[in-house]
Amino acid sequence: MIVSPYGGRVAEMWWDKIKGSTNRFGNLEVTSFSKAVTRALAKLANRAMKIQVNTQDGDVMASADESIVYVTPMKWKGAA
Repeated sequence: MIVSPYGGRVAEMWWDKIKGSTNRFGNLEVTSFSKAVTRALAKLANRAMKIQVNTQDGDVMASADESIVYVTPMKWKGAA
């Protein structure tokens, strides 16, 4: 199970509240995205969007038309 919260400080507050209770879930991975990254990805969105996503060594590149967003997910909890 992979959970990907977003939203900056709100996501951090959520994680601080529950992280201690997630240790019992060995198959849980929590990967966060910064507020700046989610805003940049939102700018790519439109009705007829075609987004290409490339992943290499944990880094992600999302592109649509002439725009590119580089994403480095923040791993808060890795699966066991």
